[in-house]
Parts: sequence; C-alpha cells; structure tokens
Amino acid sequence: MAKGYADTDKGMKDILAEMGKLQSMCVKVGITEDKGNKPHGEGEGGPTILQIAHWNEYGTVSGIPSRPFIRGFADSKREEIAKMQAGFIKLVTGSKMTAEEAIDALGRYGMEGVQKYMETGSFTPNAAATAKRKGSSRPLINEGTLQGAIGYEVIKEPVGAVGSI
Repeated sequence: MAKGYADTDKGMKDILAEMGKLQSMCVKVGITEDKGNKPHGEGEGGPTILQIAHWNEYGTVSGIPSRPFIRGFADSKREEIAKMQAGFIKLVTGSKMTAEEAIDALGRYGMEGVQKYMETGSFTPNAAATAKRKGSSRPLINEGTLQGAIGYEVIKEPVGAVGSI
C-alpha cells in the first residue's frame, strides 16, 4: 500500500469478488458420474445405477411407475431452497461465508434432502412380486445403492440467474 493511502472500501472489493464467484457457479444434485456409471448389483452387463435412477425418476413404458425422488424433493422444497439461497447471499455479502462455502452447503443440503426424501416421500409402492422378492413394498430403498449414489457437484460456470431453480 502506498504511503499516505488508506483503504476505505471496508472490504467491498473482496465482497464483490466473492459475489462474482457466486454468480459464476452452480450446484447439480443427483446421481454423480463416478457412481452412476457403475453397474447396479453384482457382475457386469446389468443396468447402471444411473439407468435404474432414470427409470425410477421418470418411469418406463414397460411398467415401472414414475417415482420422482429428485424432482419431488426440489418441488417440495422450492420455497425453502430459495430462502436458503437468499440467506447464503447475505452471508457472502456480509463476509461471513465464501462463495465456495455457500455453494458447498447448498449442495450438501440438496444431497441429504434427496436421500431423506427417498425414505419419506410418497411413491407408488413396489409391485407385489417385487415386494415379495425384496421384502418390502417401499420403492427406491433396498440395499441403499441408489440412495448412496446421490451426490452433488459444484459447476464453475454460470447457469441461469442466482436464485433460480
């Protein structure tokens, strides 16, 4: 710092830098690539975890009903997520949290929320034959493979406006 110069921006330069970072990042919650490409169950040649997730999220023409565990969570928590985003923006502008910490916290919230929603959401029960084989009519939760594949990824490029879902 030059002699006689006083920094009077009270940290505004740093706050603006963090807000710039925040605007250039987003978080994706769902089946992560590292886990999604693995085969579901034992052995090779079977469907991947990502395929199983897709069939359950959207349903199939062969009879698997749609059980939207990712969209269902996002839809049921839309207002809460928006409030959380606004709160993170306040924390970042108040220099109480970095942009990376805010995005990471939002990702963890989404990941844990989807995992919990898989246990508590209202979904079409398993077919009788499936329930007999698995020992439960509760879909999506069997050995925890699909639930354990839910994760999040921070993307360091702008996607839409801050606050949009």
